[in-house]
Amino acid sequence: MNRYLPLALIFASVVPVLAQAPPARANLWIDVSAAGRNDAAVTDLRPEEFEVWMSGYRIPVTDVVAVTPESGVSRTVVIVLDNAAVPLTLVPRVREAARLLVDKLGPGDRMAVTTLHGGVLELTDDRAKLRAAIDKYSVQGFPFRIDDAGEHVLRTMTALSRALAEVSDRRKAIVAIGAGWMFDTPLPPPGIRDLGPQWVGAMREMGSVHATLYVIDPAGIGVAPGQFFGGSSGFAHETGGHAFMNSNDFRAAADRIWQESSSYYMLGVVNPPIRKTADLREVEVKVLREGVTVRSRKAIRGK
Repeated sequence: MNRYLPLALIFASVVPVLAQAPPARANLWIDVSAAGRNDAAVTDLRPEEFEVWMSGYRIPVTDVVAVTPESGVSRTVVIVLDNAAVPLTLVPRVREAARLLVDKLGPGDRMAVTTLHGGVLELTDDRAKLRAAIDKYSVQGFPFRIDDAGEHVLRTMTALSRALAEVSDRRKAIVAIGAGWMFDTPLPPPGIRDLGPQWVGAMREMGSVHATLYVIDPAGIGVAPGQFFGGSSGFAHETGGHAFMNSNDFRAAADRIWQESSSYYMLGVVNPPIRKTADLREVEVKVLREGVTVRSRKAIRGK
């Protein structure tokens, strides 16, 4: 089954909702992934093991919905291929990383393969069509000024999130495969250019639809240390995702992305009267169980 519209438009779709419907008393939901030893998913956390902090205040957790592979919830993954900043020599590696993600498409899952510039969004469960889109991928060089790259990334994430708004209330993964310096560090150094409004717009839209960003840099091992933030900081981390930098293990990256798309928590809290008129509100989720770490987006929309 396919759905096809230009990237900047919202498409209508009917898809399954969470296997366990969120209780009505929570009117604010935060998606969280939890991992233990060797990044294995932890799926048995209890409500009292979570803490949610907003702008320095602890917010009571009213509900916890654990989503696991056994929940029967399908997954939505959008692959964004960098056709602007990737050198020709890395095109085969971009295709390899994308194909590994397609190989793990399961029953009921939907995926789209698009490009950073000039792409369209077509969700499908047809592996052959997805692989054909990957085979057609090529680079065209910068279709914009290099100092506009960050703004283009942020606007693309905003448009993708709006297009995914009606997919369902579950977590969605956007996987950007390409130049890590562009995808994971779209904000230029202070004093060069202010992309604050574009950053806020992207974070607001991604948070509203529970869209998490993952970045896979095809350059692999050998990237100069300090060239990227990646991993524990950067744009992907701010959305609750991860940036895979300086690694040739694309299979491990694909495994982790799919795992976190099928094993996560939806934490329900009553929307507190804290900075409700702000464009973004800082959020921190903590876990009390020893040996377990959690990742969630660092900011959600206020007004």
